[in-house]
Amino acid sequence: PILNLTLGADKNVGLGQNIQLDPILNFTPNAFEWIPPLYLDDPTALRPVSTPEADITYVFFAAFSADCFVQDSIRIRVDKTKKVYIPNAFSPNDDGFNDRFTVYSDISIRQINKMQVFDRWGEMIFENEDFFPNMESEGWNGKYRNKILNPGLYVYVIELEYIDGETQIFSGDILLLK
Repeated sequence: PILNLTLGADKNVGLGQNIQLDPILNFTPNAFEWIPPLYLDDPTALRPVSTPEADITYVFFAAFSADCFVQDSIRIRVDKTKKVYIPNAFSPNDDGFNDRFTVYSDISIRQINKMQVFDRWGEMIFENEDFFPNMESEGWNGKYRNKILNPGLYVYVIELEYIDGETQIFSGDILLLK
């Protein structure tokens, strides 16, 4: 028989996103193989999910019989743009909006390794470690020793870890408003 196989057009994904590899075949393969098996959730599956951390080209071999097989390839490009938002002001007035200072991101961040906030004299007034972005409950609530601090500028140092293992340190000012 004439064997047909296609993996479709090359794809682009963001760092941390996944994509299902979906070969279109006009036959049921007796055997198949994904090369390389890197980043695949199940390299023995006909339609695995890939969560690549870097650009990769997959080659898929499908056999109808021992001497009758076809192959195709697909390139997946990973956009490593890391989307991180660190606010420059917050108002811890318990109105349910902007009450805590934290880091916001897409799925490219694995965790926040460390977040520290200092007053203008350099005294550390807040510290938290090993938490996820977008979790306001883990951020600074504008208090030091259970007392709301006065409005003003405070300094932060934040270390982020991305899903590709890279770490990055951010520092800047946060304005506490009432």
